[in-house]
Amino acid sequence: MYVACWFRFSTGLPALSRRPNYRGTVAVTLSASEKKFGSSEVHPSANLVDFRSSDTFYVFTEPGHAAHPAWVTQQIVKVDGGLGTRQVGYFAGEEAAAMLFKAYQGRIAKVKEDMNRRSQRSEKQIGVVAPMGAAGRFEASAAIFDEINVTTDSSPGWTPTADQRQHVIKVVQAFLDAVESGRYAEAYGLQAEVNQRRQTLAQFTQDSQKFQALAGRLEYWRVVKVTWTKDSARAPSPGIYAAVDLIGEFANVDRDCGFMVLFQPPSGGDFAILRRENNYLDNATARAIEEKQSKAEVIKVWGQLSRHCPGYVSPLESP
Repeated sequence: MYVACWFRFSTGLPALSRRPNYRGTVAVTLSASEKKFGSSEVHPSANLVDFRSSDTFYVFTEPGHAAHPAWVTQQIVKVDGGLGTRQVGYFAGEEAAAMLFKAYQGRIAKVKEDMNRRSQRSEKQIGVVAPMGAAGRFEASAAIFDEINVTTDSSPGWTPTADQRQHVIKVVQAFLDAVESGRYAEAYGLQAEVNQRRQTLAQFTQDSQKFQALAGRLEYWRVVKVTWTKDSARAPSPGIYAAVDLIGEFANVDRDCGFMVLFQPPSGGDFAILRRENNYLDNATARAIEEKQSKAEVIKVWGQLSRHCPGYVSPLESP
C-alpha cells in the first residue's frame, strides 16, 4: 500500500494560535459539517464532537479542550493503485497536536465497533447472483480471481483465500445488479453502516435513478483489478480491505471508471462496501466540448477525471 498523508500542523502551535484566520477556518468548517451531516456525536467528558461520512471521519474540539479550536480528519483514499489514508489537522490551541490525535483515535474505536456489529448479522444471500439486465453484463475474467495483488504494508505473508476473492466480486456484482435492476434497498443494504448513516435509502435511490436516467441502458461493468491489504498500520482500523477497480459503458456514457473499497472486520463475516467512487463523462457533454473547443479538450477533461481510476486506459481517445 502506498499511503499519502498531508499534515497541516506543526509543534509551533503558539505561533499558529495567534493567527486569527486559523480560528476562523476551524469555526467555518465545524459549521459546514453540522449543515452537511446534520447529526453528530458529542463527547462531553472529552470536549469533542464528531461527524462521519462514508469514508471520512471528522473530530472537532469544543470549549474546554486544551487544543480548542481545532479539528482532525482522516479519509480512506486510493493512492497509486493501493488503499491508504489521508489525514489533515488544523490546530489553533496552545497544546501539542499529539494530544488531540490521542483523543481522535478514541473516536475511531466507535467506528470499528460499528463495522464489527455489521459482520455479525446473518449472511446475505449473495452466493449466486442473477445475470445483469438483458442488455448489460458483468465481466470478471478468470485472471481477476487468479491474480493476487497485495499492498506492501499488508500483514506479512498474508494473501486472500480463494473464497475471499470470490466473495468480494460477488458483493460488487450483487450491488451493481441490484442498482441496475431497481432493487435499491438491496444495494443499499450491502453498504457499511457508516455509509448508511451518511445517506438515507431515499437519497441513495434518488442519486442512483438520476445517474441511470442520464446514462441510459447499461452495456457492461468490467472488473480490471483487485488490490488487497490486511491489518495495515496506516488503515483506519484493522481488518481486510479490497479495492476493486471498475470500468463501465452505457448507451449515453462511453467513458466511465471508478472503484469500490470493501471491508471485512477481523471477526470475519460479510464484506461491506465502505466506499464507492464513479467518474464519468457523458456523451452529450463530450460532444458539446468537442464542438465548442476540440477533441483534444475532451481528452484533457476525461484525463482529469480518469486519473482517479488507477490503471485505467481509455480505448476511445486518440487526438
